[in-house]
Amino acid sequence: MLTFLQRTLSYRGREKAWQQKFNPLAPKADDMAPDFALAEVGSERMWRLSDFRGQKPVVLIFGSFT
Repeated sequence: MLTFLQRTLSYRGREKAWQQKFNPLAPKADDMAPDFALAEVGSERMWRLSDFRGQKPVVLIFGSFT
């Protein structure tokens, strides 16, 4: 477990350096996500990310179900 944690932390530093060099406008780790709205499938209801802010973690899964 310790080896995994050490490798993960070393990747974070390299990714941060890459991001600063090539994409400084991209969101950073621990940045608050921008608000957006998505329609519920099969209904008119809209869900906003801000509705869940401070309440519980939100996971977005994009995929094809065909």
